[in-house]
Amino acid sequence: MQGRRPVNRNVRGARGGTDCKTALYMGALNGLEDPANQNAQTKRWMTFAAGDTDIAGVDIHPHVPGIDAAQKYTDFVLPYLRADQKFLATEFSLIKLWRQHMGDPVDAAFTSAYGTPAGTPVWQVIHNAANRPFTEQKWNDFLLSNTWFANHKTFIRNEMARLRDTGRLAVAGYGITQGGPIPDFDANSSPWVLNSIFCPYVCGIGTGGLPGRDRTWAASFRAAQ
Repeated sequence: MQGRRPVNRNVRGARGGTDCKTALYMGALNGLEDPANQNAQTKRWMTFAAGDTDIAGVDIHPHVPGIDAAQKYTDFVLPYLRADQKFLATEFSLIKLWRQHMGDPVDAAFTSAYGTPAGTPVWQVIHNAANRPFTEQKWNDFLLSNTWFANHKTFIRNEMARLRDTGRLAVAGYGITQGGPIPDFDANSSPWVLNSIFCPYVCGIGTGGLPGRDRTWAASFRAAQ
C-alpha cells in the first residue's frame, strides 16, 4: 500500500491541480460479518486508511445472510475513520442468504400454478428460467412464493436507512441488471440473479417495454432514492 501512495498524490497533483475534486476511497472490505476477518490485517488496513490524509474513506461490500450481519461492517469501520472521512457501500445484498436456500423445494403454490413438478428445487427453477425465460409475472411469482425471499422484500430500503443513519455514508450502490446469461446454473452456482433489479436473461420483456425485472427490488430501489 505504501508503494502506491506517492503515485496517487503525483497523479492527482499533476492532473487535478490543488482544487482536484477526485476523492480516493480504499476498498473494498468483504466478509466482515465473520469475526475471523476482523483481524490484524484488516485492522492495519483501516489504520492506514485513517492515517493518510489523501484518503477520503473506505469502501465496504456487505454481501450478507441478514441485515444484522451488515451492521457488523459499519460497527467495524466507523471507529477507525477520521472525523472528515466517510464510507462507500458500492455493493450490498443478501446473496449469502439466497445461497442457503438453493436446495429447498419451491413452494407448492408456484408448482401448482405453473405446472412445475412438486418438489423441484429452487436452483432448478432458476436453471429452467435461464434456458427458457419466464414471463415477468412468472418470475416475480416464483420469487415471492419463497418465504425466505418474500420475508426480506424491504431489505434495500432497510439497509439504505441503516447506512444513512450512521451520518457517514458517502455513496451506496446496488446491482441494477443481471450481468449475462447463466445457462449452466446449478445447485452450486451463486444466485446473483436474485439480487438484480433487471433480469433480462431469466425473464422476458416486462411492462412498458422495459427488460423483465424483479418488481420487489425495483419498487424498493425507487423508494430509496
